[in-house]
Amino acid sequence: EGNLMVTVVARDISERKELEGRLAHQATHDTLTGLANRGAAITHLEQVLVQAERASTDTALLFIDLDRFKLVNDSHGHRGGDALLTKVAERMRGLSSAHVMPARFGGDEFVIILTNAGTIEVAVRLGQQVISVIEQSYEMDNATHTISASVGISYVAAGRATALGMVRDADHAVYQAKERGGRCVQVFDDALREAVDTRARTEWIYGERSNETNWCSTTSRSWMPRRACCAAPRRSCAGNTRRADSSSPTRSFL
Repeated sequence: EGNLMVTVVARDISERKELEGRLAHQATHDTLTGLANRGAAITHLEQVLVQAERASTDTALLFIDLDRFKLVNDSHGHRGGDALLTKVAERMRGLSSAHVMPARFGGDEFVIILTNAGTIEVAVRLGQQVISVIEQSYEMDNATHTISASVGISYVAAGRATALGMVRDADHAVYQAKERGGRCVQVFDDALREAVDTRARTEWIYGERSNETNWCSTTSRSWMPRRACCAAPRRSCAGNTRRADSSSPTRSFL
């Protein structure tokens, strides 16, 4: 009778799977610090808000900005700045829990997503804890250094917000914290919202008037110069560098 023959072909795909795992991790994590990156944080926040709406729970976004970080790059170079960011990230990671997710947005900006916050006071206490943890001394280049941080908080009940809206509000709040001198926590409340709206309306009105008065002729040989717009971008960040802060925090990198 006929013989049955079975052919088995096997291929080791462990290296490919390992590569896929590394690529997936790199897509969602910051290369320098290993924390979740901006994209992963926003995606997580979007999911949190959906769940919060269903469960009627509160969510807080803490925006953390190191004070006078530019001085670190100026005095220690980008390598020194990266070393400090890595140490800060390690301390942020130490705050992680089932309801606390830290992430790096880029440069010297970090965020924490707090789920099931309960009350705004819980978020404020976490912000104060973040400042306390960050401003503990660092050992770098055989010397002891310190740096402080400012924290802005966006707080919403029952998920009634968008992820990008919370990021925008928390960013406004941390900017206000720096205006107050840094090393403090600022909540984005109704008063701050009104101040932001008023500033935006004022800048829009000025822009409209500027467009009416500072016009250029496209038909004449003589061109009337435009005045430079005074409404410059509020903040900028590229890599781990940023502009010098206008604030004067109580403690700074020494």
